[in-house]
Amino acid sequence: MHSLPISTRIFLRRMFIATTCLGLAILIGCSSSEDSSKTSKGAAPSAESQAAPKTNFAGTQEEKFFLEGNDYSNKGQFDKAIEAYKKSISVNAGIASVHYNLGNVYVAAAKTDLAVTEYLEAIKLNPMNPEYHRNLGFAYALLQDGKMAKRKYDELRAMSPRHAEELQFWIKRANEESKTQ
Repeated sequence: MHSLPISTRIFLRRMFIATTCLGLAILIGCSSSEDSSKTSKGAAPSAESQAAPKTNFAGTQEEKFFLEGNDYSNKGQFDKAIEAYKKSISVNAGIASVHYNLGNVYVAAAKTDLAVTEYLEAIKLNPMNPEYHRNLGFAYALLQDGKMAKRKYDELRAMSPRHAEELQFWIKRANEESKTQ
């Protein structure tokens, strides 16, 4: 299924994880989606607040599992993170950021096909978050589905040029790595 060597896929995943750490750090610091998007005196939201995944936790149980998943993910314990995020989803499947984080962990755990499913669900729940679209495009690039990666890039150009540039970088990197092998 993959023509990229395992070492290249591991390298690309590690680089991807490093670039998404800032988004996770921002998310942990946010108390709710409402707070993360507010700005003073009508100013436009910062890039960080626009990029932060929305939480919208209704109860404590799903948030507990979500935070456990974040903790396990930060420690590189991806199997435990996957289980924690799945528990959060079983309590409340309507939180986009849980699906997004689960997708990120699936990428890190080399389960990219499952990541695509989670990113699609996150986008369904919150279609205006450019990070969800960017990461979906990256997952398509890892799966070497150039047509779908390009489609995500084209969508992102209108939504968030910065995220489109980031995705373009990852697509180029994956293409270059596949050519050198």
